[in-house]
Amino acid sequence: MQKPKTTRFVKPLALLAMAALAGCGGDPGVKDALPTFPVKGTITLDGKPFGPAQIRLYSDDTFKPTPGGMADASGKFVLKTYKDGDGAPAGYYKAFLLQDPLAAMPSHPAIYDASATTTLLVTIDEKPNELTLDMKSDAGPPSSASVIPSEAKLPPGIDPAKAYGPVRGPNAKN
Repeated sequence: MQKPKTTRFVKPLALLAMAALAGCGGDPGVKDALPTFPVKGTITLDGKPFGPAQIRLYSDDTFKPTPGGMADASGKFVLKTYKDGDGAPAGYYKAFLLQDPLAAMPSHPAIYDASATTTLLVTIDEKPNELTLDMKSDAGPPSSASVIPSEAKLPPGIDPAKAYGPVRGPNAKN
């Protein structure tokens, strides 16, 4: 018996659609995920490497998620939105630091601790991106002390850079 004509075309069209969508950077496991583009960079204070530090990007577009990443002691970071290393959706963002309870952050001006006050502005393009975030020590008063003492030691096996799941914006849909 011959298959109806409609079913002969449905499977190939479905496969073609899936192949076309495979190139998008959004996470297929997250409903309505925005396409993401790789983002790596360096954060400095007066031109010198700054870290460890949690970095977040904030967009005025409340439907965009909040990408983030962990800068190591050399200031190097890779951002993620849905999964490790996927980057961030294209657009304009304010970059700010997030106090991390698992890692003491070096001293820095408090202006960089909130999206409302930071002066670090970045653009994520629809291509691989490399950012340089340069903070200035004379930008304002120092941030309050870290939430953990500098002499505290993390338990064995704890990696602050991997201690967080995907970071989502307030209006992001699951």
